[in-house]
Amino acid sequence: MSQVKTSPAVVTAFVLFLLTMLAPAMPARAADPGTDPAKQATVLATRSMSLRTQLADLSKQVRHGRRGQALIKSIVRVNRNVARTDRGLVSLSRAYLAGDSVQQATLDTLVAASKSGLKTAKRAMRLDGRTRAPRLTRVARKVSGTAATLRAFTVKLRSRRPKPTSVAGATAETSASGHPASYMVDGDVSTAWVASSSAVPQKVTIDLGSSQSVAASDVQWAVPGGVGYRIFGSNDLAAWTELVNADTNMLHTTHDAISGTWRYIRMRIGWLQTGTASISEWSVSVAGAPAPTVTPTVTPTVTPTVTPTVTPTVTPTVTPTVTPSATPTPSDDGSPSVPAGYTLVQDQTINNLQTNGLSRRYYYECTFTGGSSSTAVLSFGGSTSYVVFDSCTIARGGGWNGVSINDANGSIHDITFENCLFKAQTRMGFECTSRPTTAATEYQRIDVIDSTFEPQGSEAVSYDGGPTAGYCTFSGNTIQGAGNDASQEFGAGFEINGPSHMTVSGNHIYACRGSLLNLQMHTTSDCGWTFSGNVFDASTKLQSTAMSSTSQVVLAFNVYGGTFAGNAITSAAPGGSVGYLSGSHDMNWKTSTWRDASGRSGYATPTQVSCSGNQL
Repeated sequence: MSQVKTSPAVVTAFVLFLLTMLAPAMPARAADPGTDPAKQATVLATRSMSLRTQLADLSKQVRHGRRGQALIKSIVRVNRNVARTDRGLVSLSRAYLAGDSVQQATLDTLVAASKSGLKTAKRAMRLDGRTRAPRLTRVARKVSGTAATLRAFTVKLRSRRPKPTSVAGATAETSASGHPASYMVDGDVSTAWVASSSAVPQKVTIDLGSSQSVAASDVQWAVPGGVGYRIFGSNDLAAWTELVNADTNMLHTTHDAISGTWRYIRMRIGWLQTGTASISEWSVSVAGAPAPTVTPTVTPTVTPTVTPTVTPTVTPTVTPTVTPSATPTPSDDGSPSVPAGYTLVQDQTINNLQTNGLSRRYYYECTFTGGSSSTAVLSFGGSTSYVVFDSCTIARGGGWNGVSINDANGSIHDITFENCLFKAQTRMGFECTSRPTTAATEYQRIDVIDSTFEPQGSEAVSYDGGPTAGYCTFSGNTIQGAGNDASQEFGAGFEINGPSHMTVSGNHIYACRGSLLNLQMHTTSDCGWTFSGNVFDASTKLQSTAMSSTSQVVLAFNVYGGTFAGNAITSAAPGGSVGYLSGSHDMNWKTSTWRDASGRSGYATPTQVSCSGNQL
């Protein structure tokens, strides 16, 4: 009983200090006229974000049950410093916006919302212990969202009347009738580009007319609710470099610092809380020019944790009937709404999870630990089905894989990893196998969506099995490298070795020691694979081990059929060429691009040996 009373008290103290920090006083003293206000804002914002990172770490300790005066003192100290930097930002913005009544009113509304949240928190503290913690959690999420808008607002007001960078044109993957892409760059907030449907992803691209050193991207969204997006830069519309990852954005007006010299800036919209993708205005600023100011939409409401939609895949006749999964939507207390019949497990650290017999379980924001020199952190065998890992971390294990799925006769199926972090492992990040490969039924619908793989010692991701295995989706993921341990035999980024009907889309794979893409089949039937919108970029190295000179970006053996549309394949020294195809037939690559970033002669064309019918 004493433990139940103590824990909410710690949470109460923590949230009260957090809310107090978010309602700063408004000093009348103006910023020092002898210094650059924009530089002042940048310095203060950077310090504020650093302190908030410390605060988040302390908050996590509270959530996991740590207590004591030392922890409380740390929270007080960090909150005091955060409050000081926030007051400086607010003061600076007020002085800088003197005379601008419209934007001044917006700032006042945001501050009032923070103060209102503080009063609500004080009332919540008077509730009994059974309801206090949930109520405080909701209040904290509400005021945190308001504060995020406030911080974005104060940082980006660098100029009273800026001029947006002129653009040569804008294009969109799809556009509704009467809402072309040009409407998002016409300077008129009453018009908007709107996608032709609510489907995602959607892509829109700005052409700056020439390669320019970019500094910032400002967007006023026309869609209600949250919008998850990523921003990329390119100079040839073929090779793209990710500049911003905002998959969990909940703001209606966004400001992102970007860098590099690019002609084309692309926005990939990968998640919508509701409605259809639409943008009222999108401005890109070049270095040295003032950043555009867009008046933010004030929405002092609960800011939920974003969970991207799980995309269902086709169910073949040889597998059990698929139970449709409801889209997990955040609730006001920070928990996802799980599909009916599933058990929610939230915010736990789980060591050596027992997976045999596991079914209809939804893991949310959990950390998985364990493993040994021969077993994975998460090891699946026996029978496992209908399990979701949402926003989880697969920690570094004891010397083997992060995830191992070892199926026999189709007893493992319908497992989804979504928005997860796969930490670096000695061997593989994710390995899915099926034995025997001649089984009438093998694993299916083992999906990985919007997740990140740190550089792995051996292969990052491997799907291995016979032709009845597959029907899996691998979409929106980032593989930062593979083969980082030279003592490991293999070093491919992403491998399919046997399974059929795989969907691989919107992924970004960086330089690996081996091939970025290793493809093999063991029959002469059409593989049924669909690869679309992927970036295989060997010119960008995020790990310590370089790509081998004998490794090609794409390696394909005995592959029949498959559609490979809109992919960008880039090779670079010291690695090999863009591709090597052996004994492969009727592969359709005709809308994908091949280039060598190092400009080496002959390296931008795939080598073909004993092949026929391939469209390159």
